[in-house]
Amino acid sequence: MLFLLLFLRIGIRLNAGTRRVDCNVTCWWPKHSSGVVRRLVSDNPSFYFTMSMESEDYYSSLKLYHETANHKICSTRFDSFVPLPYFSWAEYDIQHKPLPYQTLIKAGLFVARNCNSRSGRELLVKQLMQRMPVNSASGCLRNYAWDGRNKSDLMSRHVLYFAFENSIVDDYVTEKLWGAFSSGAIPVYYGAPNIKDHIPPGSAVIVNDYPTVDLLVSELMLILNDENHFNFYHAWRYQPLPLSFVSKYNFTHTHSECRLCQKLNYVASMSHDRTQL
Repeated sequence: MLFLLLFLRIGIRLNAGTRRVDCNVTCWWPKHSSGVVRRLVSDNPSFYFTMSMESEDYYSSLKLYHETANHKICSTRFDSFVPLPYFSWAEYDIQHKPLPYQTLIKAGLFVARNCNSRSGRELLVKQLMQRMPVNSASGCLRNYAWDGRNKSDLMSRHVLYFAFENSIVDDYVTEKLWGAFSSGAIPVYYGAPNIKDHIPPGSAVIVNDYPTVDLLVSELMLILNDENHFNFYHAWRYQPLPLSFVSKYNFTHTHSECRLCQKLNYVASMSHDRTQL
């Protein structure tokens, strides 16, 4: 018991950190970030971590098969040691109401700089451009003037936003989707195969639900031209969020830094309990 009390007082320290984290366990992190993929070490309990919100398609060190007893992955994957989703309650108001239908630009909006993605989203955008109004406002396939500021405002003025991920990985659901929700646009989503596990039903157009591009375009054009169909994709914004969504993301009320310390604190306490048996 004396050991456990002493451990809890000293707390968790990562990379000999000196920045005290706001947490219900004593928790110290380094003052500065160390890149998009972080390498962290905890001395007591003894673990080292590979930690990032980037895609494992681009950073293979994030693949979960690299885990060992003392090396843990923290990524957007919900089955990682400490999941790091892009969504959090503090950052996104996903039920933000849309602007009036009559005022909106009747087109799909695409914003991306990387035009050589692992997902092949550029080919899909090109196919859509041949069949429907598409405004591409950034470096990739640019055909629409935009000063690069206030992306949320730009999204809010369009009926549709093409939330196309740069890679196809379970649980890799980025700000492209959550930002579209928060702006009031309808996301057209292409990315995580298990996307329906992450969003309220009827809240987005899922590209993989449509066997052909022509069928997808038929649905998108109906949204652009029919206010009732537009309203169908916004109905969820005026209802309580599904309990399945609320419970799935409840843990994000706590910052990821604190969540890692909580997990390590739990592991340490369980290890101590086993030594007393």
